[in-house]
Amino acid sequence: MILKKKRQASLSATKIACAFKIVTMKNMKRYPISLEVASTFGSFARPDSGSDAISYTVPTYGAIQGIIHSVLSNKKLNWSIEVHPVAVALCNPPDFYANSYTSNSPMRKIDTIKDGNACVINQTILHEPKFQILALVCNRQNRNHEMNYAHSYQDRFNRTLKTGRFNNTVSMGEKHMICSYVGKMISNVLDSYNEFIPTMVGLSLTEPFDLVNCRIEKINSLYRVIQKNIWIKNGILNFTNNSVSLKNGKLSFDDKEMQLQVENAQTRGWPRKAKS
Repeated sequence: MILKKKRQASLSATKIACAFKIVTMKNMKRYPISLEVASTFGSFARPDSGSDAISYTVPTYGAIQGIIHSVLSNKKLNWSIEVHPVAVALCNPPDFYANSYTSNSPMRKIDTIKDGNACVINQTILHEPKFQILALVCNRQNRNHEMNYAHSYQDRFNRTLKTGRFNNTVSMGEKHMICSYVGKMISNVLDSYNEFIPTMVGLSLTEPFDLVNCRIEKINSLYRVIQKNIWIKNGILNFTNNSVSLKNGKLSFDDKEMQLQVENAQTRGWPRKAKS
């Protein structure tokens, strides 16, 4: 009897160990998500433009993370997963717009603050920006996962895109620049546009990987991402080493398995209307 119990205990321990290995292997997988965003105005300020901010042509690495987390944000999921932008594509030609507004910023001159006057802030922003975005979701490496949170996030993200019930207001860089469209890819990429960007600086919520020409600096709980000598080619800015291209005018992965997941999410039926 004692030997029998010992054998059963050892078998159960082996099963638990095997199950743990399987879960760990699954957690290493990356799950693709895609979306298209459009707005009347957008601003992704260049840090070298000084007080009169000038926007980049495309959103930065951290700005894309902010857009995705605005669509779906959950404390438990955010603690367990990482969102890594792969590429962004332009659907409209960049049209810059000179904008100015008054502000009671604490950065005003002392005399201006004493007199109770506001200051005027000038900026150069984008008019009618529209982008297509590809990103990968994976589980955090330093967490003991009870389930595959990355796969769960991918599924919930796609459902949230279809229903339009976002966790936060999705905006283009600044809170008051609210997106007019957030959903599946419906436009064609502007494949005639090319631009050289000497330096692109942004903040990231998690430590990025597979980035091209990149230097990463840790600032408290955030990461500063500095990319140099990057190109927007055929309307596409690829942040990483993942291969992307245009398929029927839409931004897509070259990896067949990843692209199949993206297409299945976009072609799947929209939620049925409630019966009256």
